[in-house]
Amino acid sequence: MKNASKLKCSLIAVAIASALTIGTAQAKSEGEIYAGVHIKFGKKFKPTFSIGYRHARISLDNDVNGGDISFRIDTSGGKSLLLKGFDGGVCTQRELGVGYDFSDNSMLFSGGLQSRNGNLGIDYFLADNSFEGHVGYSSVGCYDKTVIVDPGYGGYGYGYGG
Repeated sequence: MKNASKLKCSLIAVAIASALTIGTAQAKSEGEIYAGVHIKFGKKFKPTFSIGYRHARISLDNDVNGGDISFRIDTSGGKSLLLKGFDGGVCTQRELGVGYDFSDNSMLFSGGLQSRNGNLGIDYFLADNSFEGHVGYSSVGCYDKTVIVDPGYGGYGYGYGG
Protein backbone atom coordinates (compact mmCIF):
# COMPACT_ATOMS: atom_id res chain seq x y z
CA MET A 1 0.00 0.00 0.00
CA LYS A 2 2.86 2.38 0.78
CA ASN A 3 4.26 1.94 -2.74
CA ALA A 4 0.86 2.76 -4.26
CA SER A 5 0.65 5.98 -2.18
CA LYS A 6 4.17 6.98 -3.21
CA LEU A 7 3.31 6.32 -6.85
CA LYS A 8 0.13 8.43 -6.60
CA CYS A 9 2.05 11.31 -4.97
CA SER A 10 4.75 11.09 -7.66
CA LEU A 11 2.17 11.13 -10.46
CA ILE A 12 0.39 14.12 -8.89
CA ALA A 13 3.71 15.99 -8.55
CA VAL A 14 4.60 15.26 -12.20
CA ALA A 15 1.14 16.39 -13.35
CA ILE A 16 1.40 19.67 -11.41
CA ALA A 17 4.94 20.36 -12.64
CA SER A 18 4.03 19.64 -16.27
CA ALA A 19 0.90 21.81 -16.05
CA LEU A 20 2.99 24.71 -14.76
CA THR A 21 5.71 24.37 -17.40
CA ILE A 22 3.54 23.52 -20.42
CA GLY A 23 1.23 26.47 -19.84
CA THR A 24 4.02 29.04 -20.05
CA ALA A 25 4.25 29.49 -23.82
CA GLN A 26 6.53 32.26 -25.01
CA ALA A 27 7.00 34.18 -28.23
CA LYS A 28 9.86 32.90 -30.33
CA SER A 29 12.24 34.36 -32.85
CA GLU A 30 13.93 32.97 -35.93
CA GLY A 31 16.82 34.19 -38.00
CA GLU A 32 17.76 32.91 -41.43
CA ILE A 33 20.04 33.58 -44.34
CA TYR A 34 18.15 33.53 -47.63
CA ALA A 35 18.65 33.84 -51.37
CA GLY A 36 16.33 34.92 -54.16
CA VAL A 37 15.96 35.37 -57.91
CA HIS A 38 13.81 38.25 -59.22
CA ILE A 39 12.84 39.94 -62.43
CA LYS A 40 13.04 43.75 -62.35
CA PHE A 41 10.95 45.83 -64.70
CA GLY A 42 10.67 49.58 -65.13
CA LYS A 43 13.91 51.26 -66.13
CA LYS A 44 15.07 47.98 -67.69
CA PHE A 45 13.86 44.38 -67.72
CA LYS A 46 16.58 42.37 -65.95
CA PRO A 47 17.13 39.31 -63.78
CA THR A 48 18.33 40.14 -60.26
CA PHE A 49 19.85 37.97 -57.55
CA SER A 50 19.66 38.68 -53.83
CA ILE A 51 21.18 37.33 -50.66
CA GLY A 52 20.20 38.49 -47.20
CA TYR A 53 19.53 37.89 -43.56
CA ARG A 54 16.05 38.05 -42.05
CA HIS A 55 15.21 38.04 -38.34
CA ALA A 56 11.60 37.46 -37.34
CA ARG A 57 9.72 37.52 -34.04
CA ILE A 58 6.64 35.29 -33.93
CA SER A 59 4.19 36.33 -31.19
CA LEU A 60 1.86 34.07 -29.25
CA ASP A 61 -1.00 35.01 -31.59
CA ASN A 62 1.23 34.21 -34.62
CA ASP A 63 1.84 37.79 -35.71
CA VAL A 64 5.25 38.04 -37.38
CA ASN A 65 7.48 41.12 -37.51
CA GLY A 66 11.15 41.83 -37.84
CA GLY A 67 13.98 43.17 -39.93
CA ASP A 68 15.75 42.20 -43.13
CA ILE A 69 19.02 43.27 -44.73
CA SER A 70 19.84 42.22 -48.28
CA PHE A 71 22.28 42.79 -51.09
CA ARG A 72 20.99 42.69 -54.67
CA ILE A 73 22.91 42.45 -57.92
CA ASP A 74 21.37 42.43 -61.39
CA THR A 75 22.69 41.05 -64.66
CA SER A 76 23.65 44.53 -65.92
CA GLY A 77 25.97 45.00 -62.93
CA GLY A 78 23.64 47.12 -60.80
CA LYS A 79 24.07 46.66 -57.06
CA SER A 80 21.99 47.80 -54.12
CA LEU A 81 21.82 47.34 -50.37
CA LEU A 82 18.41 47.30 -48.70
CA LEU A 83 17.24 47.43 -45.07
CA LYS A 84 13.57 46.49 -44.56
CA GLY A 85 11.11 46.05 -41.76
CA PHE A 86 8.22 43.60 -42.11
CA ASP A 87 4.96 42.75 -40.39
CA GLY A 88 2.17 40.25 -41.02
CA GLY A 89 1.21 36.63 -40.47
CA VAL A 90 3.23 33.42 -40.52
CA CYS A 91 3.05 33.08 -44.33
CA THR A 92 2.55 36.63 -45.66
CA GLN A 93 4.27 39.83 -44.55
CA ARG A 94 4.19 43.45 -45.74
CA GLU A 95 7.63 45.03 -46.20
CA LEU A 96 8.86 48.64 -46.14
CA GLY A 97 12.47 49.59 -46.54
CA VAL A 98 15.18 52.04 -47.42
CA GLY A 99 18.39 51.36 -49.28
CA TYR A 100 21.18 52.59 -51.47
CA ASP A 101 21.64 51.92 -55.18
CA PHE A 102 25.39 51.88 -55.91
CA SER A 103 24.90 52.06 -59.70
CA ASP A 104 23.04 55.39 -59.64
CA ASN A 105 24.50 56.61 -56.32
CA SER A 106 20.95 57.03 -55.14
CA MET A 107 18.85 56.44 -52.05
CA LEU A 108 15.88 54.20 -52.68
CA PHE A 109 12.66 53.38 -50.89
CA SER A 110 11.04 49.98 -51.23
CA GLY A 111 7.67 48.44 -50.45
CA GLY A 112 6.43 44.96 -51.09
CA LEU A 113 4.90 41.67 -50.05
CA GLN A 114 6.63 38.40 -49.09
CA SER A 115 4.49 35.26 -49.20
CA ARG A 116 5.26 31.52 -49.35
CA ASN A 117 8.60 31.75 -51.20
CA GLY A 118 7.35 34.46 -53.53
CA ASN A 119 7.66 38.20 -53.38
CA LEU A 120 6.72 41.30 -55.27
CA GLY A 121 7.39 44.95 -54.72
CA ILE A 122 8.32 48.35 -56.04
CA ASP A 123 11.38 50.54 -55.54
CA TYR A 124 11.46 54.33 -55.81
CA PHE A 125 14.83 55.91 -56.71
CA LEU A 126 15.46 59.46 -55.47
CA ALA A 127 18.22 60.29 -57.99
CA ASP A 128 15.94 60.26 -61.05
CA ASN A 129 12.47 60.02 -59.43
CA SER A 130 11.86 56.68 -61.11
CA PHE A 131 10.05 53.50 -60.09
CA GLU A 132 11.08 49.90 -60.69
CA GLY A 133 8.95 46.85 -59.93
CA HIS A 134 10.14 43.36 -59.12
CA VAL A 135 8.65 39.91 -58.78
CA GLY A 136 10.43 36.69 -57.88
CA TYR A 137 11.27 33.64 -55.81
CA SER A 138 12.89 33.67 -52.38
CA SER A 139 13.95 30.89 -50.04
CA VAL A 140 11.89 32.60 -47.28
CA GLY A 141 8.82 30.42 -46.72
CA CYS A 142 6.27 30.32 -43.92
CA TYR A 143 7.30 30.57 -40.28
CA ASP A 144 6.32 27.87 -37.81
CA LYS A 145 3.33 28.81 -35.70
CA THR A 146 3.81 29.26 -31.98
CA VAL A 147 2.25 26.30 -30.16
CA ILE A 148 0.24 27.09 -27.06
CA VAL A 149 -0.92 24.26 -24.83
CA ASP A 150 -3.74 25.18 -22.49
CA PRO A 151 -2.89 24.27 -18.91
CA GLY A 152 -6.58 23.59 -18.21
CA TYR A 153 -7.32 19.99 -17.27
CA GLY A 154 -3.66 19.36 -16.49
CA GLY A 155 -2.36 20.38 -19.93
CA TYR A 156 -3.06 16.95 -21.38
CA GLY A 157 -4.89 17.92 -24.54
CA TYR A 158 -8.22 18.88 -23.02
CA GLY A 159 -9.49 22.42 -23.26
CA TYR A 160 -8.84 25.08 -25.85
CA GLY A 161 -5.28 25.46 -27.14
CA GLY A 162 -5.72 28.78 -29.00
